[in-house]
Amino acid sequence: MHPTPWLLDCDLILATLGAVCLMGWAYRVRKRRLAFRTVPWAERPNTLAPVMIFIPLFFYVFISAFFAQLNQWWFPSSETPTASPVIIGGLAQLLTGLVCLVLVSQTFTDRWRGFFLGIHSSAHATLDFASMPAQRDQFPDSGSLFISDSKCSLGNLLRWGVGGFLVGWFLCWTSGLLSVWVIQLLNPEYSVPDHPLLQSLAQSGVSPGMVLTLWISAVIVAPLAEEIFFRGVLQTGLNNLAHRPVFSIVIVSILFGFSHGGPQPHAVVPMFLLAVVLGYSYERTGALFAPILIHVLFNLKTMLYSLYSIPSGT
Repeated sequence: MHPTPWLLDCDLILATLGAVCLMGWAYRVRKRRLAFRTVPWAERPNTLAPVMIFIPLFFYVFISAFFAQLNQWWFPSSETPTASPVIIGGLAQLLTGLVCLVLVSQTFTDRWRGFFLGIHSSAHATLDFASMPAQRDQFPDSGSLFISDSKCSLGNLLRWGVGGFLVGWFLCWTSGLLSVWVIQLLNPEYSVPDHPLLQSLAQSGVSPGMVLTLWISAVIVAPLAEEIFFRGVLQTGLNNLAHRPVFSIVIVSILFGFSHGGPQPHAVVPMFLLAVVLGYSYERTGALFAPILIHVLFNLKTMLYSLYSIPSGT
């Protein structure tokens, strides 16, 4: 699909807003003389053993292979619906996300309240800003950086979500254009392929029920399941192993980028940078709500744009 001129203008406006947010963040970091090693990362009390991250990983591989085989049995190769791979992937993500939630309920101190919203009971709140005078003096205007019973607020998480989406889109938009340019320099015949989900939506004769299913899969299921696994379980498990948030963010972002770059090679770098924003927002807020909101807004924008884009080949 190819965006219309006014969609390109919207892209430019969103990217500009994202650049402004990114420069504002950089200014505040420089003003406080913050470095990654001194960033006040929010804690999330849990007992998730690093080896546990392999449970949902193996489950996802198994359930994906099972559904793929079931699809081959159900439909002959010549009659397989175009949307089948997308539906299979969505079901596998959904079930894997449920497995991750079972792990969360058994390993996170405050279960889903702490996992999604970063709200911890007073007995386990380790980042109560009011009781940390040294850090309060060092960061006098950064109370919102600390998540505890008294500091966690929906408004703060919403700011992280919307701001993170704008910054993520700016990074994805610029790096995506650069990636396509570099690939086409090396291979002039390369053309940007549509995402499989968008290809399914562009097919003629797609039923309203299938369209609704694809939208739910892209805007709700994928952001929830992927953030629960990549940030909530995988990043937390790596952080428990290495005790280095930056290391965890980078490793998970690399995996996220390559897992999304299969059908679209030019998307590896943009998805890596988006994952850095997602992982950073999770480490700073201690709540999965912020990266989920960023991911939802990112996918929702893509789906809305698909409604007004020109189909490939037109």
